[in-house]
Amino acid sequence: MAEDEILAILPCLRARVQGCSQGEYVLRAGDSCGRVYVVLEGGVSVVREDWWGNRNIVTEVGPSGSFAEAYACTPGSRLSVSVVTTRPTMLLALDAQSMLRSCNAACSYHGRLMENLVATIAEANLRLNGKLSYLSQRSTREKILAYLSDECQRRGSRSFSIPFKRQQLADFLSVNRSALSAELGRMRDEGIIDFERSRFTLLEPPRGR
Repeated sequence: MAEDEILAILPCLRARVQGCSQGEYVLRAGDSCGRVYVVLEGGVSVVREDWWGNRNIVTEVGPSGSFAEAYACTPGSRLSVSVVTTRPTMLLALDAQSMLRSCNAACSYHGRLMENLVATIAEANLRLNGKLSYLSQRSTREKILAYLSDECQRRGSRSFSIPFKRQQLADFLSVNRSALSAELGRMRDEGIIDFERSRFTLLEPPRGR
């Protein structure tokens, strides 16, 4: 949707802007949620935490991305994940039920908004399926290779930046950070990959793949 269309529909959606500091929880597991959130500035991690505080990153959401769509559109559901900011963040919160119902003014933008919402939920489902394929790999190396290979194909380049620092990547792939760093070092020594912080380049395919 164009910027003027977005501005026109905001009153229909009972929109509000919410500022958050780094490390702040926007939503917590167990909460109910009636709003869809759009990241205007900054970023958030959607995380799953167990009783002992172990954290697994489900996905990262940056500017123009959104989260909580499926929960907000399912009345009575409780979140199984938490959402925490990764840096100072500005969010736009939209009332989900107002999105699902045509407004009294019958504005022409509701249909397009619903199309965008369905596309967003479908994209989130694809991302989740991708992550499940990484987690299904048996070894730390296989998880890293599966993730980096997908990112290479998605970006259309063998050199790309990922949205994770080392601990975040370890949490995303459900591996130990030390094991992750050690495996990355071995893969670089073997000439499979090269990297500088969050910038990766895929080199020769590893033998046996």
